[in-house]
Amino acid sequence: ELPVPGAIRTTLKEPDNLGTPSYCTEQLPCVFWSASEIQYPSDGAGYAFFTTRASIMNYPALPGCSFVKATSLSNNCFIKELNNATAILPTSYIAGVENYTIMIEHSIRGKATSIALRNGVMDGELMSFDGKSLKTITNATRMASNPYADGDIFTVQELLAAAGANLD
Repeated sequence: ELPVPGAIRTTLKEPDNLGTPSYCTEQLPCVFWSASEIQYPSDGAGYAFFTTRASIMNYPALPGCSFVKATSLSNNCFIKELNNATAILPTSYIAGVENYTIMIEHSIRGKATSIALRNGVMDGELMSFDGKSLKTITNATRMASNPYADGDIFTVQELLAAAGANLD
């Protein structure tokens, strides 16, 4: 069966009371990033990627090199970890990312009639990877949690649990 035409958009929001999680003092340090630094692509159209850990390296070009002119993998101008890389940010957790909220706006459109429905008039469920219903969403529950929201709202932790994923 062909996919139903529609659209999806995601938006990430920082928690109102972001604190320093206990895991920030354990194996890795933490950095505090805004939602716009965590979500890629920032427009959230069709899919979303959320950064949970990061490291930032600077790879300066060797004298006489330009990275865009490297013609093979063995070329000294090709970016390599050994080419004087400097850590700007050591591997770090994004502090409290599990408490950020994701708003998912979605709609579908009929093929024959072009009737369109947006998520505000559809009921749905957040299902786990093993088929269990974790959260039921109706217009009433949506309005109770945030009457001004245009989409379904989940925490990053809820989506991780649904996927069976663990950040450890």
